[in-house]
Amino acid sequence: MTQEDSSMPVSHEDLKMAVDRDFLEVSSSPSRKRAESEVSRYYDAQEPANGPDSDLLDGAQSLSLSQIPDTEFLPVNGPQTAGESSSYRPGASVGTAAAPPTLPSLQRRDSGRGRAMAKELPRKSSLSMPTAPLTFQHHHRKGSSGSISRIYTAGVGGGAPSHVRQPLSQGFLRGSAPPESTSVASETLQNSIPPFTSNESARPGLNGRTRSLSRTRSLSYMKRMEPELPDFMVSAPAKVIMYGEHAVVHGKAAIAAALSLRSYLHVHHLPRDNRTVTLHLSDIDLNHTWDIESLPWDFFNSPAKKRIHFDTVTSLDPELLEALQPSLAPIVNKYHSAATAFLYVYLCLGSKHSPASVFTLRSTIPIGAGLGSSASITVCLSAALHLQSGMLVRPSAKLFEEECVRQLKRINDWAFVGEMCIHGNPSGVDNTVATGGKAVLFRRGDYSKPPEVKRLEYFPELPLMLVNTNQPRRTAELVAAVHGLRNSHPTTCGLMLDAIDNVTAEAMMLLDNKHFRPDDSHLTRLGELVRINHGLLVSLGVSHPKLERVRQIVDGSGIGWTKLTGAGGGGCAFSILKPVQAESDEVKKLKVEETLKEEGMVTYEATLGGDGVGVLWPAMLGKPEERSSITKEMFLAAEGNDGVEALVGVKALGTGRLAWGFWREWLPEEA
Repeated sequence: MTQEDSSMPVSHEDLKMAVDRDFLEVSSSPSRKRAESEVSRYYDAQEPANGPDSDLLDGAQSLSLSQIPDTEFLPVNGPQTAGESSSYRPGASVGTAAAPPTLPSLQRRDSGRGRAMAKELPRKSSLSMPTAPLTFQHHHRKGSSGSISRIYTAGVGGGAPSHVRQPLSQGFLRGSAPPESTSVASETLQNSIPPFTSNESARPGLNGRTRSLSRTRSLSYMKRMEPELPDFMVSAPAKVIMYGEHAVVHGKAAIAAALSLRSYLHVHHLPRDNRTVTLHLSDIDLNHTWDIESLPWDFFNSPAKKRIHFDTVTSLDPELLEALQPSLAPIVNKYHSAATAFLYVYLCLGSKHSPASVFTLRSTIPIGAGLGSSASITVCLSAALHLQSGMLVRPSAKLFEEECVRQLKRINDWAFVGEMCIHGNPSGVDNTVATGGKAVLFRRGDYSKPPEVKRLEYFPELPLMLVNTNQPRRTAELVAAVHGLRNSHPTTCGLMLDAIDNVTAEAMMLLDNKHFRPDDSHLTRLGELVRINHGLLVSLGVSHPKLERVRQIVDGSGIGWTKLTGAGGGGCAFSILKPVQAESDEVKKLKVEETLKEEGMVTYEATLGGDGVGVLWPAMLGKPEERSSITKEMFLAAEGNDGVEALVGVKALGTGRLAWGFWREWLPEEA
C-alpha cells in the first residue's frame, strides 16, 4: 500500500498551514531567543506527562490512541535499512484501518531545524483537516536524554475524548509499553514554574488539550517590551560670528564659524506598548510628556497641511500653530517656544505610529549669550527626528559627497523651521553653521529670498578663549539703535558698515586658503582684522564696559586679539590666541583666566572651525570588546559641562565607526 492509495490523502502543504502563527512572528533578537529557549526547556521537561506542544496543528480537534490505524508502515526520518521501501519502514499491526498517508516528520518549533522550516511557511489562519487521522513524528530537543522518536496521531472525527494526547514510541506500536522518560530536565524542572507565567487561567488548545497561556503570552509580552530602535545621540555645535555682525543686517557679508561648545541630545526609546513622547531640556527646567495618540495628527496630516521631509518650509502655518495650543497649554515655562518648536517639527516629520521616546538634552553652550544655543538645539531635534523616521542615512566613509549635501540640507531646512518657532524671523546663519560646521560666509540682501551661503572648506581650526560677561542684553534694542544711527548719519554709518564688509572680505581670503598657517604672519594679520572690526562696532555704539574690560585684560597681557561677538551690549567676547612659545606664555594665560574669574566672568577654552551635526548610533561607549550603553540616567547624572563632555563629548569618545560620525561634504569620514 502506498500513499497514493490512501482514500483521504493529506498534502504536505496542509501541514505547512498548521504551523503556529505566533511562531512566525517571533523576531530573531538574541534576548527573545534566550527567553524562548527558557520557555521551551520547561515544556520539554514536562513532555512525558503532557506531550509536546499543541501548537503544531491549528485545526486538530483531538488526539487519540484509538484512532491509530492498522498498518505495517509508519513514516520515520533517518537512513533506510535493507528491504525497506523508499518511504516506510515495516511496523507491527495495531488495528484494521487503512494505512495513513505518508507525511514528512515535523520538528519542534523551538528547534533550530524546525525554526528554519517555519520561516518558509505561508501564514494562514486555519486548516481544514481531513477526517482521516494524521501521523507525524516528534524528536526531542538536541541534548535531551530521551532521544527516541515519538509518533503522534491526530483525528477530527469521534473516538477518544478531545483532551487525550499521548506520545507513542515505535516500541509501543509493536506491542510494548511506552518507556519512561529519562530527561534530566524533567527531573530538575518537574516542580518548577515556567518563566513569564501568566496570571490567567489555562484554556484548552485547539486540539482539546488543556495548556497554559504562558508560552504565547511570553512571546507577545517580550515583543511589547522591546523598543523598536536602539538609543542614540545627536550633537550640534554653537557658533561665533567672527566678522560682520550688525553689518549683516544691512545686506553686508558676515563670517560665522562653528564653536567646539556643543548641545547633546539623548534619544531613549520606550517599550512598544508605551505611547508617550517626552521632551526634557534639563538646562532650562523644561520636562513635559505628551500622549502620542492625543496630538493633533489629523490636522497636521490633512492633504492641505501635510509636509514631508524633502519640503523646504519658509514660513510657519498659523493654523498649525493654533492647533498646537491645547497641547502646549500646560507648559508655563518661559521657554514655551522651545516646546512649540519641538512639537511643530515632530508633528510634521512623524506620525501617530512614531516610536515612544524620551528626548533628553544637555548643553555646554551659555544660553542667551549670542552663541546660537537655540539653533544648536533645533538642529539636534531635526536630525534626531529624521533618523527616527528613517529618512537619513547615518554618516559613513562610503557616503558620497552629493548625498552628504542632501542629508545636511534636509536637517538644516527643518532646523530653520524650529528657529522660526523660537525667533519669528531668524537670519538662518546660526542653524546653517550648527548643521554643517566649519565656517560660512553669509549674506542676505533681500529677506524675501534665500540667503547666499558660501562654505569656507579650508577654514582652519583655531584655538580660542571665549569669555561670558554674564551681562544680559537685548538684541532687538541694539539692532534698532544701529538702524537709528544710520538714519541720522547715513553717510558716516554707511562708510563704517562698508568698512566692516571690507574687513570680512579680507578675512575670508585668509581663512579660505589651504595654505593658511596659524603659526606665522597669517594669524597676526587675522588678529589685526579682529581688532579693527571691534573698533568699528564700538563706534556704532554696541559695546559695553564689561566687554571693554575683557579686551583690556586679554589684549593688555599680549596673549591674543579680542572682539565682541553677536549683538553686543554684553553677552560674550572671544579672543584668538597667539601660539604658546614658552612657559611664560602659559603663565600669562592662566593669570588672565584668574583675573576674569575674579571679576565675575566665565571663560571657556574652545576651538573654532570644528564639525557640525553628528550622530552616536547606538549610544554606547568603551572599547569594542567591552562596550556599554549610555543610559538616560547616566546622561542626567553627569556633573556640569565637564561631566557631560567627559561622558559623551566628541573629544572623549572620538570619531569613527564606533564613535561619533559626521556628515562632511568637504572632508572624508574616518573608517
